[in-house]
Amino acid sequence: MPGSWFGILESARVLSNTRPGFTALDLKEAARIPELKEASAWLSKFAKWGYVIKVGTQPGSGKKPFIVYNLSDYGKTVAPKSSHRERLEQLILAIDDYSQARGKPAEAKAWKGLTELARELKEGLKEEGQARAKGRS
Repeated sequence: MPGSWFGILESARVLSNTRPGFTALDLKEAARIPELKEASAWLSKFAKWGYVIKVGTQPGSGKKPFIVYNLSDYGKTVAPKSSHRERLEQLILAIDDYSQARGKPAEAKAWKGLTELARELKEGLKEEGQARAKGRS
């Protein structure tokens, strides 16, 4: 089993820096993915997520040609973010802090922390959506 999605994307970044385009076969070797079909599936996911762009084809070993990809601008800059679970845990902790501070002098500080976290989460989701939309165009 190869590394995480981000490790595989890092392999695609290395390929993108060393050649004008890359295929699933190139990614299979670079990321040490055991099956060509799995490497192809990763590139399909990355295309769907806006990390890579299909730029053409080249002859394959069988009847089907290989699809050639390049990284999108989004694919060059995207980094792993906190998981939804981690974000939810942060929010729950902030709510707990606020609940414990209600009616005490620390209430205003806890409320400020809760609202700042909510604003950060909202902005992060908005930026994520915009970056993905930009990467697909």
